[in-house]
Order: sequence, then structure tokens, then C-alpha cells
Amino acid sequence: MDLPVIVIDTETTGLPEHPDAVAIEIALVLLMPDGSKPFALSSLLRPEDPNEIVWTHTHVRETMTIHGITPAHVALAPVAKRVDDLLDYTRRYAVGCYGQQWPCEDLAWTSWRTEFEAEMFRRSLPKVAGWQTAPCIWELARESFRPEDLAKPHYPSIKTTAHALGLQADRNTHRALPDALLAADVLYALIHRDSTQPLEVS
Repeated sequence: MDLPVIVIDTETTGLPEHPDAVAIEIALVLLMPDGSKPFALSSLLRPEDPNEIVWTHTHVRETMTIHGITPAHVALAPVAKRVDDLLDYTRRYAVGCYGQQWPCEDLAWTSWRTEFEAEMFRRSLPKVAGWQTAPCIWELARESFRPEDLAKPHYPSIKTTAHALGLQADRNTHRALPDALLAADVLYALIHRDSTQPLEVS
């Protein structure tokens, strides 16, 4: 994993297996080689078609109980296309600012589960969907645990990984910015840990 890298998290109206699920919040954090995070952005998102989200669908109501984002929040949010343009500009600005000190022609992005985020970008943020990807943080975490700790197919969670790395992960909120900041901290700790010692579930 090369740094700097952009760490991203989204909140959505459902999982990728729900064909009508879209992103309704996004956050990105720029993680530098020294572990600093010089800037972070987050925004709620509103589809151009207000009828695109059917708030009465079961999976939408279930995800609302997790992140707490309501129809009223989304109604006041900027249109996703404008946020897509802003994020693309921000990435190009970051390359211009930091590209000379840490040569990078193109800033890649990662997240806790990049496959999930990539599908949401394809549906809601086409410019972000075209960005170069870096290795998935969850896959890096799986490589760091003992094989006997990985019996469950979706294991480990980000909080389990954070605790195993000695990080504070008592963030009960499921909003994009706190989750992106935690993912950035986990990634930095994974990169700099002693790779000869596997992580253990506490």
C-alpha cells in the first residue's frame, strides 16, 4: 500500500444486492505517509430524481435505523452530481499539492470494503467510480489475523481490527466521516505493525 491515499466511506439506502440502493452520504480522508490527515470532506447526497429512493422499502428502513439519515436530511442535501464534481476537483487539487513531495500522478482510493463502495459509486458518483483503487483495507486486515480467527466469511469487523491494533474504536455512530477516519487509522496501523506477529482477537 502506497501513501498518500484517499480513504472513503459511504452510507447508503441498502446493500449492493438491492438494485435500487444508492449512496446518500460520502466522506473522504487524505491519509499521508506520516499518518497525518490534512483534510477530510463529507457530504450528504440527494439523487437527481427524488423518487429514486423508496423510503418505505424494508431494506431502506433497516439501513435508516443504522445510520439515522432520514428523508428530511436527504431532501436538503446537494445533488449527487455536484458532490461528484467537487470530489473529483478535490482529488486533482490534492495531487497538485502533494504530488511533488510524494510523487503521485494519480491518488488512489481505498475503504474498509472497496467492492461495496465501488458499486455505490457506479450508481451514484460516476466520476469517483473512475478513480484508481488501492488494496482493500479489510483484505489487508484478513491477511494480518491468525487463520483460526477467520472462520466467519465476513470477519473481521473494522472495530475488531482496531481493537487488535490497540486503537480506540468506541465510535457507535455509523456515519461516513467517523467511519472513514477510523478506517484511515486502521490502515495506517496495519501498514506499520510488526508483520511477523499475527493479530489476535481480544
